[in-house]
Amino acid sequence: MKTRISLAAVLLACATCANAAPAVPAAAPSDAAVKAAKYAVTAYRVDVVDTLAKLVSFNTVADKDLPFERNPRHAGFKNYLKQESARLGLDFADHGQVLVIGLGPLDRSSEPGKLLARGAEDDKGPIATALYAMKSLKDLQLPLSRRIELYVYMAEESDRDALEQFVKTHTLPQVNITLDADSRLFPRALSFGPAMPHSVYTGHSEHEFITLKQLLLNLEMYTAVLVELAR
Repeated sequence: MKTRISLAAVLLACATCANAAPAVPAAAPSDAAVKAAKYAVTAYRVDVVDTLAKLVSFNTVADKDLPFERNPRHAGFKNYLKQESARLGLDFADHGQVLVIGLGPLDRSSEPGKLLARGAEDDKGPIATALYAMKSLKDLQLPLSRRIELYVYMAEESDRDALEQFVKTHTLPQVNITLDADSRLFPRALSFGPAMPHSVYTGHSEHEFITLKQLLLNLEMYTAVLVELAR
């Protein structure tokens, strides 16, 4: 039976995983990982921006007067991810407020170089880059010993109940990479961002942005890490 890797892009406040495994000396990435990372950023440097631009067009901030189930913006966001998954050749499963996008068996700113929109950095940028990292592995037909799944949580920092219930009733993958996740729900996970070292975090503000350079670096990084972990 193949094991699984999850990229958890749950829409919760980011916390560095306090229970993460001790750091180990970094090893040079394999030739396959480098090749896939370069392919991803070359083949999809425009597409990943287009997808992010569409994702941030949906205002998914929780509305206390409009339940998730009746919020048309949340429904639109979910439907768009379903369509993108199909277009990219990834499978899609809808578990209510938790979406699982899998690979394997079973508005632009006027400022040059910046994508300015609520959610550009936290978390729709990570979702867009994860999608194209997975698509790059599929394009290159790399042999995978593990299934890859992207989890997207829809409750936008307002309600953990549905995610906690999902975790209790579904077997989580053996390896978890959190792009912006609650460490209490994904213990011992390898945690990224959303803000990268030496960069200013702009999330949860009307002036939120991600630079094109950072978006493409993230795409390279996610792709290379997935190749190494899924081989």
